[in-house]
Amino acid sequence: MALVHSFGKPDLFVTMTCNANWPEIKEQLASGEEAQNRPDLVARVFRAKLLALKKQIIEKQIFGEVAAYVYVVEFQKRGLPHVHFLIILKDGYRLKCPADFDKFVSAEIPPMTNPSLRKSVLKHMIHGPCGNLNPACSCMKHPNTLGCCKFNYPKPYTSDTIINGSGYPDYRRRNTGEVVVIWKHNMDNRWVIPYNPY
Repeated sequence: MALVHSFGKPDLFVTMTCNANWPEIKEQLASGEEAQNRPDLVARVFRAKLLALKKQIIEKQIFGEVAAYVYVVEFQKRGLPHVHFLIILKDGYRLKCPADFDKFVSAEIPPMTNPSLRKSVLKHMIHGPCGNLNPACSCMKHPNTLGCCKFNYPKPYTSDTIINGSGYPDYRRRNTGEVVVIWKHNMDNRWVIPYNPY
């Protein structure tokens, strides 16, 4: 609360979750060993990645000049750590309109010109399939939204990022005509979970 009083409301909420498949972890595991058996290794690799992320945010200013920040590291039920950052940017770097979000968040399948990012997004950042494609998906079983995806996928196409009535952005999801096959289903930008393209 003291930071908000001094610097204003946070501009960005950034989350990074440890991935048990990171090469730095997998390379150090003995044959048949799993990451959950090596919390020492997981914690060290995660800390190194956390310091690298802090350097990108604070020193390299990938989001702009930072006025203040705070973060907390938590451990999930399966034992993997993740971090939540609240970042307050200096006045000249604040996000003032929906188009500013597009600099930092994408909800579209990356182009073929960036194969590494494309591979990661297609592997980790596609929701579902759910709805008519897979009614048994866990997101379809929420008591308040029976028969519908509790995350409202597939999202509608939109040519520009807009702020909806609840104050949250509906990220740009253009109808590029690109379709990828994931789990034997045709998926497009309507199924992409928003991600940071950097």
